[in-house]
Amino acid sequence: MNYSLSDDIIPIRRPHFHAKDGALFFLISRQPYAPLGDSENAIWEAIDGRTSIVNLRKRFAAVDAVLNRFASLGICDLLPVGFPSHRRRILVIEPHMDDAALSIGGTMWLRRNECEFTVLTLAGINNFTSYYLAERDFFDIAEVTALRKAESALCLKHIGGHHITLDLPEAPLRYRNARWTLDWFRQHRDAIWTLVARSPQIAELDEWTAALAQRFTNLETEEIWMPLGVGDHADHQLARQVGLHILSKPELVEGRKVRLYEEVPYTVKWTGHADQVIAALRNAGARIEKEHVDINEAMTAKLHLVSIYASQFKMNYIKPLIEKSVREVLYEVVTPPSMTVDPISCYADSHHVFEMAREIAPWVGRHKSASLVRLFVLTPFGRWAQDMQLLLDLFPQARFEVFMARRRMVETETFSSPRIQISPVDSGRWYLAAGRLLLSRPSPLVIVVSPEKQRHARWLSAGCVASDTVIAPSLNVFTLALGLAGAA
Repeated sequence: MNYSLSDDIIPIRRPHFHAKDGALFFLISRQPYAPLGDSENAIWEAIDGRTSIVNLRKRFAAVDAVLNRFASLGICDLLPVGFPSHRRRILVIEPHMDDAALSIGGTMWLRRNECEFTVLTLAGINNFTSYYLAERDFFDIAEVTALRKAESALCLKHIGGHHITLDLPEAPLRYRNARWTLDWFRQHRDAIWTLVARSPQIAELDEWTAALAQRFTNLETEEIWMPLGVGDHADHQLARQVGLHILSKPELVEGRKVRLYEEVPYTVKWTGHADQVIAALRNAGARIEKEHVDINEAMTAKLHLVSIYASQFKMNYIKPLIEKSVREVLYEVVTPPSMTVDPISCYADSHHVFEMAREIAPWVGRHKSASLVRLFVLTPFGRWAQDMQLLLDLFPQARFEVFMARRRMVETETFSSPRIQISPVDSGRWYLAAGRLLLSRPSPLVIVVSPEKQRHARWLSAGCVASDTVIAPSLNVFTLALGLAGAA
């Protein structure tokens, strides 16, 4: 593909590539991404993000052909200079450094000449890359954070926008905010992924709300666009709750148009969740108008913007998911909610939580003075310390015997108590632990297993006929229901 290179274009190298031994390499890959001739290497080194193509032409022959090759390879972007002045200022709040491009990149592209977008990332401290999935040692927080900020800055330059962040750690780093090793990651990976899908805690919400409020006072914008929090990712849920806080403060939204947007690709999997959140807002008195933005003509541009976030995904994976959303969806909040929106009513699994809370409330009442409570949990905890502290507080006289998979016991290093006894369950031998339960004296029993093992849980519950058993579909549902039951 040949690009038309006007004199005012400024080429910028993508931040993922470095030159070595006559080739370009992608991040920590040992396989060359593209060979470089001597003249190409010299031009690559001269691209500094400030020098225009006119000045590069004065120094090098065949610059246009080389830049065309670089752009076609996706290693360099050719940016326009100058956008109309006095554009409408819009603040876009996103959970992570890629969510705005994924969700409303087409809309921002179509409106780039009338709107000046500032994208504010809440989780501005990161160590997540797609190397998680490949089990490669690329966990340095400072390096990954700088890389992701560079991706976002480059993406926003395409639409004449700006990027800023808050110094808040993303969900995996709230599990352990320190340098990881590959061995440590392999041991804790299941717990990390579980935590990512856990609903946020009050302390997390308070921290995020305070950080945004402090930054918000210095931002002059005519519109605010915020995520709906579609899906079960903890950071998206936190972003939604922070948005609801903003809506509840007239001094923050007065004179500003507020829009909410559906997150892509989460809307592909979590169909109906956006409608659930909007219904919760309307039930709290909000008046909301839905807007569909047809981005067919901007799809190529959107895919290009998304491709800049190469640290996060491969385009052959994310492209089909993006192309399923040919219309980006926004909701104008004409009138904010007049009542407090129940956070749980916005959770994707809220119906399970409310149903379990009704079941578990009398169970908690019956066993408030229990001396022994057993937990049979074959899923990761993700928040071992917080979950066990909740139970210790709710049942102050009880000892806890926790049956858990041996390979997941590493998580218990974060918290211990003389009232907690851990009984390891070896892989594939959960039936031995079940046998122990069947032969033990009756006690209140909680069983948490994955959906495909619910039949086994019912079998175990029926066998422990004298025990008062609760079966939960996940620890997230169980602890949220416990919180409601405890409050009641």
